[in-house]
Amino acid sequence: MISKGGGIFSRKAKSIALTPEIQKMLGTRTKTMAPNDLIKAILKMDVDLLWNGGIGTYVKSSGESHSDVGDRANDGLRINGGELGAKIVGEGGNLGLTQLGRMEFAMNGGRVNTDFTDNVGGVDCSDNEVNIKILLNSLVANGDLTMKKRNELLVKMEDEVSEIVLDDAYCQSESISVTQSQQVSLLKEQIRFIHYLEKEGKLDRALEYLPDDDTLYERQRAGYGLTRPELAVLVAYGKMYSKSNWLWTPWQMIRSLARCFRPISLRSYNVTIVRKWKIIRLELKSSQPVWRTRCRMRWVSISPPACMMKPGRVSLKLQPPMR
Repeated sequence: MISKGGGIFSRKAKSIALTPEIQKMLGTRTKTMAPNDLIKAILKMDVDLLWNGGIGTYVKSSGESHSDVGDRANDGLRINGGELGAKIVGEGGNLGLTQLGRMEFAMNGGRVNTDFTDNVGGVDCSDNEVNIKILLNSLVANGDLTMKKRNELLVKMEDEVSEIVLDDAYCQSESISVTQSQQVSLLKEQIRFIHYLEKEGKLDRALEYLPDDDTLYERQRAGYGLTRPELAVLVAYGKMYSKSNWLWTPWQMIRSLARCFRPISLRSYNVTIVRKWKIIRLELKSSQPVWRTRCRMRWVSISPPACMMKPGRVSLKLQPPMR
């Protein structure tokens, strides 16, 4: 449904006539605009939310050139992060903003995560589907489950898997918000975590556009910490770090966690899950011994604002080992 005065316009048109409603929305008296100029004006509008769901990179940083972006089709309409007029940017598509563009927008007071944070639902859903099918297919192959029962279980789990995916997405964004709310108070630990990952060869700071130490210490003195896009990157590396440490989880904890396994429909197979986990873990141990070197996990609980917490939820902060 198109609002009064709106329309669908071709980007190939020489100019687009602006209706009174469009003029009012854009805050301009101009009667016509070239398509690229109109898109630029829309990107700079003072709005609550800008949702990107298409193809192309529309925002870069002031320190990047259009050639750095690598999207020639949109060179004529791309703006800098500091020029975005929205309060919040949501990324339903990929690469709508460069990482440096996100950071510039965030440093100017905007709220933005990353594309891999905002559109995580599809990937999460696929991961759940693949992992569940791997487990069920192994049960069928071993004669512990019939193909008919397997298919019935898949149908039965659809709604719960949807809930799991939505909860995962919520928790991931929540973890970024909880961490950002504490700003500079966590910066020392975050710097130490970055140093640890670099020393272990797990992180290329320049590749991920994470600030160097001098920049981080300047921020610390100024009283602010990492931006949401930067925290999103650290959250991703923290999850990979945690996953690798699961290889060293005590058997008792694995058995306990199997009783809480979701989807609930699979809990009756927890004995088989534990047995399979033992096999997988032993195989991974033999092929990935380096990551454990001098590596232990220390968890520190965080007490975020009550409005950011769900009942019964505990948020955790991952820190590298003390030297």
